[in-house]
Amino acid sequence: MCFSIQKLIILTGFFGLISSVWGQSLEIDFILDHQIFEDIKQQSYLETHLYVDSRTLHYKKDKDGLFRSRIQIQTVLTQGEEIKVNEQSILESKGISDTLPLTLSSAHQLDTWRKYLSPGRYTLSVTLLDLQADSSSKVTAVREFEIKPVYKDSVAISDLLFYINKQQSNQQNTLTRADGKDYIPLVTNSTFILQDTLKAYLEIYRTASNTNKPYFITASILQANSNRQLEQYTQTFRKNPSEFDMLNITFPIRELSSQTYQLKIEMFNYKNEIVTQKTFKFFLFNDRVASEELLTNINAFDQKYGYDENQLNQYIEQLRFISTAPELSFAQVLKTYEEKKNYFYAFWEARKSEPTKYTKITEWQSYKSLIDYANQKYKSKLRAGWKTDRGRIMLQYGAPNDVQQYPSMNNTAPYEIWTYNKLGVQPQVIFVFVDKDLITNEYPLVHSTKYGEANNPRWRLDQLSRFQDANTVDYDNLDRDKNLRREFNDVTPR
Repeated sequence: MCFSIQKLIILTGFFGLISSVWGQSLEIDFILDHQIFEDIKQQSYLETHLYVDSRTLHYKKDKDGLFRSRIQIQTVLTQGEEIKVNEQSILESKGISDTLPLTLSSAHQLDTWRKYLSPGRYTLSVTLLDLQADSSSKVTAVREFEIKPVYKDSVAISDLLFYINKQQSNQQNTLTRADGKDYIPLVTNSTFILQDTLKAYLEIYRTASNTNKPYFITASILQANSNRQLEQYTQTFRKNPSEFDMLNITFPIRELSSQTYQLKIEMFNYKNEIVTQKTFKFFLFNDRVASEELLTNINAFDQKYGYDENQLNQYIEQLRFISTAPELSFAQVLKTYEEKKNYFYAFWEARKSEPTKYTKITEWQSYKSLIDYANQKYKSKLRAGWKTDRGRIMLQYGAPNDVQQYPSMNNTAPYEIWTYNKLGVQPQVIFVFVDKDLITNEYPLVHSTKYGEANNPRWRLDQLSRFQDANTVDYDNLDRDKNLRREFNDVTPR
């Protein structure tokens, strides 16, 4: 069962700040958030919120004289190898008489989607295509998540929904909660940029099955790096037991400095014994407040790296392929040299302290050696090597375990097949790059088995044949030519 899709135009100052740093782009800029909730019948469902920056969309005039944008949304949900959902929808903006205000204001489109799911691990892939653009490439976001079993006598806390505001609902829709109010989500991958207030919504399930006496919920903000609870940032709520309850949390955060925090939710029974707890990480950028950590990181940067601001700008840009969504949001609003120093130093310190959480590259010098190699090996006539598809894949996933190279032969375009023994939970992942024009050395990515990357099983027929019918090309013999196969370990930095 799926809920209907809710389409809105959101106007907020916060999103305007993000838009102003995003600017125009050849690709759609969007953010995908997701949460897991239960309904009052204790059935679990996935909720996704898709935020799209209108400045990166193309508007065309319709017959009524108004300009509109149209995006195709492809939603694919898989459980293992089984496809559970494969849906297409169109997100259409409201008509406007002039597109000039889009370059000056903060208009954004929000798409919300819900789906009931049984327990298990899932992979969600959301792909967007601008239908109004003369030439547009697809952009994809991938999320992996788990739906846990619901036990009738087990108390549970839902995921956390950060929101902008709430208002009484005039009509039931996918933003409406059990209290009859519409909650406008803050879709920023848990990143707060120059925000004065944190607003969060969560649900509590089955407390009546655990106790018949009142219980207590505490919400606290902690520094993520030290787990130190901040004074004056704790709230306690007294609740009566029920099978379904809701909680709204509001904290003033204007005086908090820029860093990573945790919002910790704890439930206690009447004996003050902890029943359950859950922790949610969020990121705050606030250049209105300095911090001791900021000064410490700046000094450490100067001692360890010492790059001037121009070098640092370039290196921060080159981190984008291995950055998390909140880190990208941080990077886009960095202003001063000191903020950039702090960001760069904290970026690599986080990977050293939690290496399993990020990519397998945890040291800047190792990553920089890959950049240098990509610039030398994959430079095209259009851009630096690290910006090409081959450069991006190497930086994002590391050096492949094996590469097969095939020059132009039998009337086909040159191509390469990269193989990774394992990426995340996926074994034997391949990437296929084809030199379509024989001039630029771009070698764009045309096919991959990696979740979220371009997938085209017909890539041979669609891409390789240049001068004759693709059905006459002996592709099997091409793949069996072991003379063209070589191990990548010997030529790439480790």
